[in-house]
Amino acid sequence: MKISEVSRLTKITEKTLRFYEEIGVIEAPDRLSNGYRDYDESVIQRLNFIKSAQGAGLTLAEVAQIISIRTEGSVPCQHVVSILSNNLDRLDVAIEKMVNLRNEIVATLEYAKDFNPSDCAEGDVCSILAR
Repeated sequence: MKISEVSRLTKITEKTLRFYEEIGVIEAPDRLSNGYRDYDESVIQRLNFIKSAQGAGLTLAEVAQIISIRTEGSVPCQHVVSILSNNLDRLDVAIEKMVNLRNEIVATLEYAKDFNPSDCAEGDVCSILAR
């Protein structure tokens, strides 16, 4: 398959496919006599895996680690569980921070509803935010 066909089938840009090849998450395909890349069907499965892994929040570096473990002949399941667990912990922290930020914005808006601009302090840029 030419790169354009792989791109069309996977909805991954040709530029991204070349990048994936460069960083080693997909193997460099054979080349035709005219220099065009000639991918085999297995690249579709690999690209679907990469998209699925990224959909689960994994970085390309993490995907590359998993592929490397599999390529070396081991099953990467424990490594995947570890990555997912760490990512979930980071996500929980980020969610907590966002909830706290949301609560702060709600409280500031509540304060602003009843705020009279004539109560602004002389030196404050915005007394609503300086509260």
